Amino acid sequence: MILNRVFAAGFVCLALMFGGCFNGNESNDGTWQTIGGCNSGGIKGKCVVTYFDADGSVYLTEQQHSFCGSSSEMMISCGEPEGDIVWKLAGTNFSTIAGADVKTEKTLCDKRIARVLMLGMLAGSDMLGGEVAEAADAVKIAGVWYEPTAVASYDGVQETAYRNVSTKRIDMVELVDESDQSRYTTYCYNYKFLKDINKTTPTKLEVSVKNRGQKRQRLLQVEYSKLSAL
Repeated sequence: MILNRVFAAGFVCLALMFGGCFNGNESNDGTWQTIGGCNSGGIKGKCVVTYFDADGSVYLTEQQHSFCGSSSEMMISCGEPEGDIVWKLAGTNFSTIAGADVKTEKTLCDKRIARVLMLGMLAGSDMLGGEVAEAADAVKIAGVWYEPTAVASYDGVQETAYRNVSTKRIDMVELVDESDQSRYTTYCYNYKFLKDINKTTPTKLEVSVKNRGQKRQRLLQVEYSKLSAL
């Protein structure tokens, strides 16, 4: 559901360009769809997402997100004036499983954005599935010491989670794509303890990208109003 729109000249409209199959469960709450068969490490929640365009315009919308750590999956549902949309990320496979014919200004139709957003929530909640690599020696980034841990490597992409040495939390994840030298980062904020999953999770995520030869651009901000076990 649209909350607010602020447009500037030259706002770029991106079309959804992926197709796929639905493999989840749908509740009676509008477009709400969640991941089916999550064995453990699942979170779902409603949120407000703010998209930032390079020309300074912003686009606000309400979405529903669900994450599964054991299978490394994420599902995003939203209702737009143009129609309902559902995206699914399963491992490194990103698809539109509903609303493939919907044209929208929304910018989340890039697998790299989806991956780094999912990793922000799962790594930030210490819910990454699979074998986790040993942390490397601490590095200092913007005055903060971090212990980097390799998460995944595929198709020229390197993904890394950064654990804050002071707070002991992972509050930053990064995806580097060697094909175009782009660097996507998710920052995790406002951690809260969720009793029903016995985890401390971020309730605010911010995704940005640094392209070669350009300044870092903020892409989107996600603020969760309610998180619970999947």
